[in-house]
Amino acid sequence: MGQLTKVMSLKVNSAFGPFICIDNLDMEERIHLVSVGHRSMMFHGCWGYIHTPPKELLESLNLSEINLETYNQALQTVRTMKIRPRDFFPDSATEDHYAAVWKTQFATVMNKYIAVPSKTDGAYSNQPPPLEVLSPTAPDFHMLKLMEESDNSAEGIGQVMEAV
Repeated sequence: MGQLTKVMSLKVNSAFGPFICIDNLDMEERIHLVSVGHRSMMFHGCWGYIHTPPKELLESLNLSEINLETYNQALQTVRTMKIRPRDFFPDSATEDHYAAVWKTQFATVMNKYIAVPSKTDGAYSNQPPPLEVLSPTAPDFHMLKLMEESDNSAEGIGQVMEAV
């Protein structure tokens, strides 16, 4: 049994299987001095990977909320959604946290190399604010082989799906 078959047969969760991520790839091998048998060539292909989500993440989801009806409702709200530039900027809590980290770093450097304050009342802390702890578990990725595909998008994706 091949590696890809093993990965795709994993039973991670009854609602989800592994996620397949693919992307187009265009590379050109350019020959600057063209001669017989030597010319520039274009490679049009596809690369991708299979990502198996962690069981802990899937167990934390409410599966009753993950269905086609909820998906369609979300798509309906997107139609009327207003996209504002401020939605892409950090909120005030994030900005405050960022400023607190900088002040902590300045205070640490000042205490270590310049002077220790005589009064600690009102002085900046040397202890940085707590951070959100991320899981140290490495993601479970399985790379797919580089695949050559047609320039025709419908035909090309068909070739990729057949190869996978």
